[in-house]
Parts: sequence; C-alpha cells; structure tokens
Amino acid sequence: MSDNTAPVLTHTDTAVRDEVAAATPDNAGHRNPQSGDKYKAEVNNLLDAYEKKQARIAAEKAKQPKQEEQGLLEGESWDSIYSSQPPEVQRAMAEMRKAFTKKTQELSQERKRLEAQNNALIKSGLIEQLAAEADKAPADFDPFNPEHVAAAIEAKVAKRLKEVLEPLSQQHEHTERVAAPDRSPSSPATTTGR
Repeated sequence: MSDNTAPVLTHTDTAVRDEVAAATPDNAGHRNPQSGDKYKAEVNNLLDAYEKKQARIAAEKAKQPKQEEQGLLEGESWDSIYSSQPPEVQRAMAEMRKAFTKKTQELSQERKRLEAQNNALIKSGLIEQLAAEADKAPADFDPFNPEHVAAAIEAKVAKRLKEVLEPLSQQHEHTERVAAPDRSPSSPATTTGR
C-alpha cells in the first residue's frame, strides 16, 4: 500500500449481512457529505436499521424456550453426584458444601442471638415504661425551669423510642400468636376419651 490509510473492511465481506450493515453506505466514514439532508437521511436509515435489528434479536430471544434451573432429579442425591465426580470437582464441591454449612450455622446463631435480644427487650418492660414516661411532660411547661426542660426532653425521647420499638413489640406478639397452638377447650387436640 502506497498511501497511509488503513484498509477498509466492507460489510460485503461477511457471509450474512444484517440490517445495519445493509443500510451502511460503502464509503461511510471516508467522505464529506455534500448536503445536510442527504447525510441526515443516511443517519436516519442507519438508526432505523439498528432498531429493526434490535427488534429482530428480541423476537428471536422471546421465541427461544426459557431453560429452568433443575434441582436434583428423582433418585439423585448430593452424595451420589459427589462420588461420581473426578477428584478436582469433589474438592470444589466439598469446599462449597463446607462454606454453605458454615454460613448457615452463622446465620442460625445470629438469628438466635437476635431473638434472645428481642425477647429480653420485650420482657424487660421497657416499652411500657417508655409509654408511661412519654405522657409525663409537665402540663405547665416553664422553659426557664431546668426540671421542666429535663422532663420535657425525657418525655420526647421516651415517645420517640416507643415509636421505634413498637414494631418490634408487635412483631414479637405476632410471632408468639403464630407459634402458640390453639389450646381452647373446644379444640380437638384437647378433647380426650372415646
């Protein structure tokens, strides 16, 4: 090549021409358009071709059946799959299982710790105490009396803490209602004798 220009790859070299390639002029990128209208028309043609290509690709993807992840099939178990694998895969599977077990145990311990904290908080009577203190603001508030200011601040803090802790209390009550079986005298579980 005598000139310093890079070789131009044309879209006609490919076996399959898509919509965008078909709409691209052969001398695209190596010319100065003479009229703005012609250039705009070429750009619009390229944009239209690109949109058609994207619509075609989306339609093809929509036609393809979605592959669902399969779990273990009937008769399969972790151990049977594990034993049929090469040693490298067995090591990887063992590490995965170990990490999963560790994470599950950590989450279980964290859940138990949080439940214990929640139960301790609920049983401490703090929410009831906060509710009582929230109503203790002085009726004849004197902003120059330090005792009135302290009581007003404590009442405001107690009210806000009660608002924050109330959902926790409601969740605890709901959990206890769900966990406790129905022990009414008319329930079949408590009737005896035939």
